[in-house]
Order: sequence, then C-alpha cells, then structure tokens
Amino acid sequence: MKTTSAPAVAADSSGRKSHERDWFLIGSSWDDDIWRFAPTNLPEEREPLRVRWDFTLPSGGRFTDPAHASLLQTSKKLIALIRTRSLLTGLPHRSVTAVKYFSHLRPLLRWMDQEGFHRFADLNVAALLRFQQTTRERKSRVGSSIAG
Repeated sequence: MKTTSAPAVAADSSGRKSHERDWFLIGSSWDDDIWRFAPTNLPEEREPLRVRWDFTLPSGGRFTDPAHASLLQTSKKLIALIRTRSLLTGLPHRSVTAVKYFSHLRPLLRWMDQEGFHRFADLNVAALLRFQQTTRERKSRVGSSIAG
C-alpha cells in the first residue's frame, strides 16, 4: 500500500528550499517574478534562459499584481507543464521551448487584460477570433506586420 506524502523539498545552490513543482528552475522559485530555467544545453549554461512574469499590462498594472493572481498561477502551471512534459514523448522539453511558448502566451495575456478577460475559461470562439485578428494587425517596431 502506497501512502501519500508532502512534496519533496530540496535545497538549491543558494540554500533556499525548492518544491518539486519548480525542479526545472535554478536560482529562482515558483513564486518569483523572474523564473531562471535550469540549463538544458551548453549555451544555456553560459546564459540561462528566463521568463519575466512581472510584465506590464495595457491597464497599467503588472501581471504579478494581486488582481491577476489566479491567471498568473494558471499561466505558470501551463509553462511548467510545457517545460516538464512533452505531449508527444512524455519527456521534458528544453528550456528554450518553454521560453518560446511564453513569448506567445504573453501577448494573449496582455490582450486578455485589455479586453477584460480574467480567466482562460472566459475565452470563447468569438474572443479567440478577435485575438487572432488583433495579432494579424500588430506591427513591429519598424512598422511592418509581425504576422506571417
């Protein structure tokens, strides 16, 4: 008979305790505003990849503000899931994959803030089509379309 126990806790290089859910982070933890991903290849050892959760929103706040706590946690779970398990192989993805997914997630989160959506569950087909249209219309810093 197997019993359930609390998540394992280990100390990282800074002596801080880390829970199982953030095993893929180094020098940061789940609740930090900046996640630093443990290297998954040689270039990442020289320059670890990171994600900033405290980005600004169109409403003037930051994504880490208490008003967005639920969506922040859901978003962190999504990026953690992408990093820790491939749907195809079941093996962990490289850190760069999680960072690339985050770079696609952030515009959606900013758009959701602008449109007044507070949960992914609030998004319906019409909302997602509006987001797609908004994305197609976005321009780069030099004024060209960013959509393919």
